[in-house]
Amino acid sequence: MSPTRTDPDKDLGFRHEATFYDGSRRFVSATAPFIREGLAAGERILVVLTPDKIGALQGELGLQADAVTFENMAQVGRNPARIIPAWQDFLIEADGAEVRGVGEPIWADRSPEALIECERHEALLNVAFEGGRPWRLLCPYDERTLGEGTLRKARRNHPILHSQDVTTTSDTYPGVEALGSATDEPLSPASADVTSISFAGRALGDVRTFAGSFADTHGFAHRSGDVRLVAQELSSNGVRHGGGQGTLRIWTQADALVVEVRSHEQIVDPLAGRHRPSGDIGGYGLWIVNQVADLMQIRNHAHGSTVRAHFG
Repeated sequence: MSPTRTDPDKDLGFRHEATFYDGSRRFVSATAPFIREGLAAGERILVVLTPDKIGALQGELGLQADAVTFENMAQVGRNPARIIPAWQDFLIEADGAEVRGVGEPIWADRSPEALIECERHEALLNVAFEGGRPWRLLCPYDERTLGEGTLRKARRNHPILHSQDVTTTSDTYPGVEALGSATDEPLSPASADVTSISFAGRALGDVRTFAGSFADTHGFAHRSGDVRLVAQELSSNGVRHGGGQGTLRIWTQADALVVEVRSHEQIVDPLAGRHRPSGDIGGYGLWIVNQVADLMQIRNHAHGSTVRAHFG
């Protein structure tokens, strides 16, 4: 049975829906009817999943799969902040046609930091598409492998919930304004090898060299150019918007390198770094960081903000 809307009116705007499944067979039965329903209605459909899930769905859909666009979430959503722009591009390319999508950005093998940012992404989807054109997005969640905390946040971030062919509205969905407020999820502690450099004014060349040299000597020479670019963009942001100065810290943890910039700027736009820059509007710095880094975390505090970029 296909997950059905609580109200058939197509003018209700963005429909952000979660479906909960247990195992691969339930995954297919929870998503394939949703796709077939869209195909029958002549809708454009984008499905963004990991390759194993794509294979399972294509096998179930058969020849119908040729009418569906599939993308690899491990690539599109390696950095979760890139997913909203991908959906925005899909809507633009649809050129007014009715659309729906299936996207699963959260799976158990994600790092703890990535899981938090994926949950943040799911919340911000409601902000990004509020008041826009009507379309539906179904987000599957694996009850077998995901923790209860993640599932609880899924119920909070999606106003419409599907489970075992039963459709309900979420009684914990707080609304767009609350979901767009700054996250209070704490950042993990820096590792013991952290080193730092302060910057001020326009003397940012030293910051770029400092970050690149650290990458070169700590096993990340293959990402040195990316690290230098991100260090420059984050420190430039701090100079332009954070009182002209700040501090860059850098360290390695597990199999990742982390660049962190602290400045006196609070980043109030919940979609900062997720807006595709256009003309003289600005916003290139955090956008570039999201395109280059594997993960970006933004946290505001009483005296400014902390931005972290992770490189695998």
